[in-house]
Amino acid sequence: MFVASILLIFSLLQFSSALECFEGNDLVTVARGDYKYCVISKDTETKLKTYSGSNKDVDLSNDNCYIQYDHASQVLNVHCYCATDKCNVPSMFPKKW
Repeated sequence: MFVASILLIFSLLQFSSALECFEGNDLVTVARGDYKYCVISKDTETKLKTYSGSNKDVDLSNDNCYIQYDHASQVLNVHCYCATDKCNVPSMFPKKW
């Protein structure tokens, strides 16, 4: 009985840690769930911001934003991660970012 209770509590904790994040772009976003992190990405060439969720492991101990250079298209992209429910709200980020 004790082991079953512990397993039930553990499964509830795992389920409750899934985040709901905004997905879309500057024009249209919807909220969807079941992610580890919420993400806002910016293509520095087009200035397009996209909003998404991610389940990949990300080290946020030093910084929450990472720069990625796409050699094929020669475009610099910035990806910022956050770990609270709906933390990638489009209106929360500066327009000039």
